[in-house]
Amino acid sequence: MIDDVDVGCLRDADCLDPEVRALGTQLVACRALLDALAEPMRQDLVQVLARSELNVANVADRVTVSRPTVSHHLNVLRRAGLVRARKRGREMYYRLNKDRIVGSLHQLIDCLTCC
Repeated sequence: MIDDVDVGCLRDADCLDPEVRALGTQLVACRALLDALAEPMRQDLVQVLARSELNVANVADRVTVSRPTVSHHLNVLRRAGLVRARKRGREMYYRLNKDRIVGSLHQLIDCLTCC
């Protein structure tokens, strides 16, 4: 079975300029980040973590969804590289991975401005 995430609609990507192909490569590299940020609830969690590291309970206290839901969405953000997690005792603490986010977006912007 073909993974629909990797199937595009271009007839012949080789006919594109190298800069445009580089943009496509960068879009693929940013896919997980962009997919994770497409969900409004995860956008809110990014805002909650913008200035501090918090455990799941502290994050859940600041939003209107349950702790398991917060934990699920933080895991999605972690797998996409948007947040980092560390365990202290029985608690998981999360913080934004700002360098990763900014670096990915800068590379995408650089590719867009080269086209």
